Amino acid sequence: MKRIAVCLTILILIVGGVVAQTPIETSIFTLYRSNFARTGLYDSPPILTQPDILWSFDLPRPNRSSIAIANGLAYTGTEAGILFALDVNTGAEVWRFEAGGSIVSTAQVDHDTLYVASLNSRVYRLNALTGELIWEFATGGEVYASPLLYGDRIFIGSRDGMLYAIDVTSGTEQWRADMGGEIWSSAALFLPTSTLIVGARSGRVSAFTYDGVVNWTTELGGAVDAAPAIDGPSVYVGNYDGTLHTLNAVSGEIIWQVDLPSAIYASTAVGSQYIYVNDYDGNLVALDKATGEESWRYDIGSPAYSSPSVSRDPITGYEMVYALSEEGGLMYGIDALTGEELWRVQTGEQGDWRSSSPVIVDGVLFIGSNTEGVIAYYSGTD
Repeated sequence: MKRIAVCLTILILIVGGVVAQTPIETSIFTLYRSNFARTGLYDSPPILTQPDILWSFDLPRPNRSSIAIANGLAYTGTEAGILFALDVNTGAEVWRFEAGGSIVSTAQVDHDTLYVASLNSRVYRLNALTGELIWEFATGGEVYASPLLYGDRIFIGSRDGMLYAIDVTSGTEQWRADMGGEIWSSAALFLPTSTLIVGARSGRVSAFTYDGVVNWTTELGGAVDAAPAIDGPSVYVGNYDGTLHTLNAVSGEIIWQVDLPSAIYASTAVGSQYIYVNDYDGNLVALDKATGEESWRYDIGSPAYSSPSVSRDPITGYEMVYALSEEGGLMYGIDALTGEELWRVQTGEQGDWRSSSPVIVDGVLFIGSNTEGVIAYYSGTD
């Protein structure tokens, strides 16, 4: 099915008059951490000034799933076990799907087909436009990871310690690989060699071929929940020991590593010059991609589970980092080169469990909040 190409014009009422918000192109598709490499980098104009709310949608709480954008819809799951599809420009509900367990996984959409997982140990294929169930696949444990669609297979890990390859058409298992411990990490793809890279709570990071052959395995010691972020030949991944590791995507060799004050649950965001990662204590750091040398550090508050994201202006190349923690429910907009705070906004109440990562598309920033549902922000002065 062709991607829907209809744009809606949304009028936002603000103090002093009416402002027309440029509609989001409905041909845009995103997936967990923006792309196959899980870099958390979005090609979108950044929000430079204090953001305003474009719309919000109340969800059964809590919400830990990140937002996926496709077909003019914003998809997100809840711990109530419901996947919602919302109009990306208005926030109106279009459809909902009730799974048999909580949904923490972020959906991946391929045109009119959607894949998502649940804590009832299931992976689902749905019609992305209607929410109709096409098939479901049973793993041996709860599934926190987000699916990776590549070729004609879905790759996803489970708490049973297995990485599964599932045929997209039939929903049947093609192969499985034992990672020696629970898998919360979402697999990333190193495109030059079609290699899947994933971590596990065994402390292991492994690279697999499309057909399940192990290319390499590197033992990092502490458990790995983060999705690997791949940039060129470098793989960035943190673990419970508080160490950010940089591995060679071809060999698995450790290139360099940097210790942070506490455990790293978050995935790394990759910019043009620096990478960005935060630890549980809320230390958001910018590190040189090649050497690991620290450029700047910012305190976003503790505890911090959510992964930072970066937006890059397609015209100027200017980059901003977006990061949030449970402390005060605050999200920060930070200059990617200098570490200067440009703004902060409260996305909910203190104590929310926040693992939903910021997603920015066409200058609109989407975030899941346990107390406020899904919120879409925009730069109100534009």
